[in-house]
Amino acid sequence: MRGPRQRASPLLPPPWSPVVSLGSHVVLEDLDDSTREEYMLVCSGESNLDEGRLSSESPVGRAIRGHRKGDVVDARAPHRIRHLRISDLHA
Repeated sequence: MRGPRQRASPLLPPPWSPVVSLGSHVVLEDLDDSTREEYMLVCSGESNLDEGRLSSESPVGRAIRGHRKGDVVDARAPHRIRHLRISDLHA
């Protein structure tokens, strides 16, 4: 016997959609100046921006953790708030 049909909410991403976490490779688009940056999210001891390794404890790292591809987040920078879109994500 089958239970009642459940419909997926059109407002929520599919539950299998990956979220940004340690080890994720992300492409971020700065919505203010249209620049794109690629990073791998790592522990703070492994971070090296020259090598594209972003600390999960940095302002941008904290802002993107737990978000999905297509999400827009705000990250506090020293002199402004950055508006970033997660344009690509590989977990």
